[in-house]
Amino acid sequence: MFYNVKRPSIRFIGRWAPLRYGMAATAPGSYIELAFEGFEVTLYFDVQDLTLPFPHLFLELDGGDLYEMPVDRYLRIRAKKAGDHFLRIYFKGARETANRWHHPLQGYVLFTGFEAQGEGTLPKDERKALELIGDSITEGVLIDPQYAPNGENDQYNRPYQDDALSTYGFLLAKNLNLIPLFCGYGATGVTKGGCGGVPSAPETYPYCFENAPVGYAPADFTLINHGTNDRHNPHLFKEGYVALLDLIFSRNENARVACLIPFCGAYAEELKELVPAYAKEKGREDALLLVDTAGWLPPDPLHPLREGHALAATRLTEILSSFFI
Repeated sequence: MFYNVKRPSIRFIGRWAPLRYGMAATAPGSYIELAFEGFEVTLYFDVQDLTLPFPHLFLELDGGDLYEMPVDRYLRIRAKKAGDHFLRIYFKGARETANRWHHPLQGYVLFTGFEAQGEGTLPKDERKALELIGDSITEGVLIDPQYAPNGENDQYNRPYQDDALSTYGFLLAKNLNLIPLFCGYGATGVTKGGCGGVPSAPETYPYCFENAPVGYAPADFTLINHGTNDRHNPHLFKEGYVALLDLIFSRNENARVACLIPFCGAYAEELKELVPAYAKEKGREDALLLVDTAGWLPPDPLHPLREGHALAATRLTEILSSFFI
């Protein structure tokens, strides 16, 4: 029997919004949970506007190993035995330069439902949520740069090179038992848009993609990592950063927000001045924290490898475990 995306056996985590007959996401790190009965499930995706290479997924059945594969019209999974099963479908990565904002979208995951003997009951998830707002580093770009053999087109190999699930943000959320909500897009900043037509961070924040408002409940915590792509005008950077903070607190006035000084050190002095001043002006000294990342990672490569992300996640876990409570 086929079950569409409106069934209670399906749950969308992250920036998913209705598109055609399903739910779509353009932000890697977004994922789906579903419960089914039987020994086999067939996943249905709409791929009509996708361009090669197709985005990659990670599939995790019953909390087991992760299996990577490109999205396709149908993906079938067979369990070892019939019963009640729980499946997670993670959006691992995609080609940055595919259109990910304006219609018709070209870089997205669009899930329309699943076919199984029966639908199950999703377990409750009462964890608090952590928004991860940033650029290509938050998205997980070039964590595995070696997967570009013989100097082939880098963008063509991006789904193999990028991995949102190995980022500092995803690992931090896992360490602190939080739900990760990704808003990371390559080349974006608080003053500029980025790859795939994605606008600046303040313009992006309220939406999943063009004309598609974010539908999840306000997050409990937010982590911002912006500035790396804004290195051209300190005044505009400050204006954009304040605009982003205003939007975050307008969506959830009780949120706790951590602001990272980018790993490359961009706008370190400006952020050291801006964040405490904003907190004092708005009366949010207990809700706003600046995290100085100086010396954590080497300046090269600009995009940390998976070891660098793991190191950053360890440091952030130590610092934020008492702030994100």
